[in-house]
Amino acid sequence: MCNKNTELMEVEIEAGKITKIGAIHNRDLLPLGFKSIIGDDVNLQVVNKWMKKRCIPLDKRIGMTPDLTITTKNVLRKSHYFSLTDHYWFKYRPGDKWLDLNFFTNRYSESLGELYFSSWKKDPTINTINSPDITTNGVLRKRWTQDENLDSWLLKSGSVIYNQHPVLEVLASMMMDKLNLLPHVEYTLVIDNMWLCSKCKNFVDQETEFIPASNIYNLEPCREHEDKFLHLVKMCESLGITDAEDYLNRLITVDSILENRDRHLGNFGVLRNVETGDYIGFAPIFDSGSAFSGANKLHKKDAKSLNRLFEAHRKDALKYTFNKYDIDTSFKTDDIEEVLANYPGMSQDAKKAVRTEISNIKTDLIKCMEEKAVNICANTSQDKSPKKEKYREPAVAEFEMEIFGSEPDI
Repeated sequence: MCNKNTELMEVEIEAGKITKIGAIHNRDLLPLGFKSIIGDDVNLQVVNKWMKKRCIPLDKRIGMTPDLTITTKNVLRKSHYFSLTDHYWFKYRPGDKWLDLNFFTNRYSESLGELYFSSWKKDPTINTINSPDITTNGVLRKRWTQDENLDSWLLKSGSVIYNQHPVLEVLASMMMDKLNLLPHVEYTLVIDNMWLCSKCKNFVDQETEFIPASNIYNLEPCREHEDKFLHLVKMCESLGITDAEDYLNRLITVDSILENRDRHLGNFGVLRNVETGDYIGFAPIFDSGSAFSGANKLHKKDAKSLNRLFEAHRKDALKYTFNKYDIDTSFKTDDIEEVLANYPGMSQDAKKAVRTEISNIKTDLIKCMEEKAVNICANTSQDKSPKKEKYREPAVAEFEMEIFGSEPDI
């Protein structure tokens, strides 16, 4: 097993499963997920659990027919397990080189991914290829494609079951542009083999790898009464990531504003330098397709089944962010309206609900910023007259009630 050009450890692999672990040559550059599972003890359980999380979930992926499952398993058996989110791979022969085989600097076959979107297509060479689609997790139908510059782009369709429309991913990224609180991945709309999809450019390159927050969170067990938010901050700081508290407060705020109820420890994280193992910082926000969840008119039972990351810390995160950062509330939403109006995969009632939600978001942001201005004036005024308006916290409670409803989540 290698990390780019560095040999990490010797293993035996059969049918996509590690059956034996030999000598370990470099512990420092092993996947952080190894340590997250059961400490420093590298064994078959650790490696195979990491392998499973890193690969396509054949039993959960939408659109995975029995024939496609068999085809994918055949590709897995002969794969080097290269990925577009990290640089781990398995070297079978002395002549195998990262430079010749990786997906960042070489052209890869898109045949397998195309089958997920157009199962009627056939490719007689399908069982001999290396594909990044087998090392791409998640339940939604998705595939990678390359442009003429060898840059990779992820195509992802929606799901009625999960109340996800590709357009919501796009609208969320447009709103994040306007909020300007955190770096984020930009999404566009495309049609691929008769499927409406969101499309985004890979933010990992040949010098970096993505590490999900779950790997960091699980470096040490979170004690029974320990605050989960502070536990993740502590784990980040143990790795030298010093801005975690500020970042997480802003992340929680952005998801609260956009009513994205499906942020979890697997769809945000950090970037690490592949060669040195140094942590670069947090990766741009991605996977916000569950934004505007109130517009989906979910039943209460369904709404509560969706995650709100660090719910107990949400009010504090909103206060922190609104007090520290200025949000320009003069932004226009004409571009959002144009995208929504021309999107063919959503009913008019659903579009109306999204429009209303976006309008409410802007109204509540304006109210919060006005409250902030009042607070600043109250704190800086030298006039102690009792007739002056008393200091008030930003309208976080109003923001929460109007955006999310008055009923607290359990």
